Amino acid sequence: MPASAANTNIDIRFRADETEDDDYVLIDNIQITGGLIDDCGDGNLDNGEHCDDGNDIDNDGCTNACTLTFCGDGDLQQPNGQGTGGPQNDGIEGCDDGNLVNDDSCDNNCDSTIEGPCGNSIINTGEQCDDGDTESGDGCSSTCQLEVINCGNNIIDIGEDCELPSTFDNTFCSQSTQTCQGTKQGTRDALGDCDSGCDCVQDPFTFQCEPPQCGAQCDADIDCNDFDPNTIDTCNLNDGFNIDEQSCLTLGFDGGSLSCVNCNFDTSSCFKCGDGNEDPGEQCDDGNTFPNDACTDTCQDAICGDGIIRDGFEECDDGNNVDGDGCDATCQVEEKVCTQPIDVMLVIDRSGSMILPPDPLRLQNAKSAAITFVNTMDFSKDAVGLASFNESAKLNLGLTSNQATIVNAINALKAGGQTNIGGGLKVAREEIILSGDAKALILLSDGAPNVNATGGFCFGGFSLNNSCANHSLNESIVTKLAGIEIFTIGLGIDNSTSLGNITEILLKQIASTPSNYFTAPNSTQLEAIYLQIAQEICPCGNGVTDPGEECDDGNDFDYDACTNDCKDAECGDNIVQIGVEQCDDGKNGVNTDQCTNSCTLTFCPDGTKQTPNGVGLGGLLNDGNEQCDDGNLIFFDGCLNNCV
Repeated sequence: MPASAANTNIDIRFRADETEDDDYVLIDNIQITGGLIDDCGDGNLDNGEHCDDGNDIDNDGCTNACTLTFCGDGDLQQPNGQGTGGPQNDGIEGCDDGNLVNDDSCDNNCDSTIEGPCGNSIINTGEQCDDGDTESGDGCSSTCQLEVINCGNNIIDIGEDCELPSTFDNTFCSQSTQTCQGTKQGTRDALGDCDSGCDCVQDPFTFQCEPPQCGAQCDADIDCNDFDPNTIDTCNLNDGFNIDEQSCLTLGFDGGSLSCVNCNFDTSSCFKCGDGNEDPGEQCDDGNTFPNDACTDTCQDAICGDGIIRDGFEECDDGNNVDGDGCDATCQVEEKVCTQPIDVMLVIDRSGSMILPPDPLRLQNAKSAAITFVNTMDFSKDAVGLASFNESAKLNLGLTSNQATIVNAINALKAGGQTNIGGGLKVAREEIILSGDAKALILLSDGAPNVNATGGFCFGGFSLNNSCANHSLNESIVTKLAGIEIFTIGLGIDNSTSLGNITEILLKQIASTPSNYFTAPNSTQLEAIYLQIAQEICPCGNGVTDPGEECDDGNDFDYDACTNDCKDAECGDNIVQIGVEQCDDGKNGVNTDQCTNSCTLTFCPDGTKQTPNGVGLGGLLNDGNEQCDDGNLIFFDGCLNNCV
């Protein structure tokens, strides 16, 4: 059928079945409207065609059958239809033998393997290189051989790491002995020493003399490379090795001096921690990179406080030598501070002033100090949450016993904006108020509040009677009435100024008691303050019987009627209550040892044989190991008075 046709009338016959040859149904006089009909070669990409370039050329990108040409189809195309990115990843064919055999004269990429001319960018048989030209002096000669004989030509050629100094350079750097000229006279000697001073000029370089040495001031790339820091040398262009901006460090070493031998890197003077040699900057080198032995993986002597736990010597290492933070100054684990469960909300100021001069590290040090406090908690029973504030308050993390989650939340704090202390108190209170354990809140701020309860600002002067101060005080009152103890920290507040004085008064009023307010003139003091609060925040010992306590006598004496963990003293608690108990070996249920189940010492004769008894040697009868005990002091009844 033609590619296009005018309007045409045709007859179409359909046969109903194949049983009668002449049984047709005639549908006649159907008109077909003229137009284009699908045809390969019409320049249109029709259904079933991979391409259609509208020509009858068979060795371009599209065959006469409207399929893409490709490497391995037997026709040489430049480019073929698949092109770069095709299965053979090359559209420019040097040959096409119609197969994918790689070791014949035409390889799988349609590149000829027959030896071609030097300079065709193909390394053929007999060629060591082919850089696409036939020029010598660039590392690959005009005959496509590596130019290794050019080591020393100041060019880093193919196969070279580096270049030696040229023959015009002064590798050994003899000292200048030029005569000084100018108002000050003198002569430099072979060591570069000069008289009291001189101005030395020698074209094309300018020499400057500063007692006791004279010498040339040279750029780094042309200075004489003799590694002699004591004398100043004459200058020669391109002095020293050309190591292509490489060094021991860039080659994976920790230091040392990289040199060039026969145009290859010489790393014999480079060093690396763990090579067994104690090199410059290393305190030790035990030949390994294990971090937890006596020599760390950075070749420094292991010490308590370096943040690395030394096996067999340290139980912990928190990177400091501070007691009271969970890991003591000798790197031994400390007992947790609080004996009773406690929930704590940390409330931290993240206003813009926390990163501004004169103390731009306020927020960074505040976060570090808060994490130190977190490390003192016993998360088998305690929980900590985090709230923060600028012009708005945010609950960053609800109460949790996941220590890592708490640390991550603290580290994520960023500063910017105003100061809404009241909002911070409100958000923290709403999180902790439903806790059944003892509750505490630690608020840190570096300035007065300037946001009120409605979100308005208090600029142009601060007083204890403005809406921002009232917002903070009102929220603190509600918080304290809910049984939450408040500690406050004033950071960088200068109470010698009117504003600083008022701010300090406000923070004291927010705290549960004036003694619960702490001041840090600078942020480096925050860690010590948080550790002090950790000692004071525990409910047991505050004289008030808090939730979870049986008693609280306000002291740390463990042998009276109320123990140090705020439990009523009783026989069997392993604590000898002075004036009440003679002994206490716990609730072991054994009545025949030194201590009875009623916390009295056993003795001879109490009617029960003990070996030894509680009175023991030195007792009334001077015998602790009983052979018998008949409960009396009758001498001749079979058991003597000393229970023998």
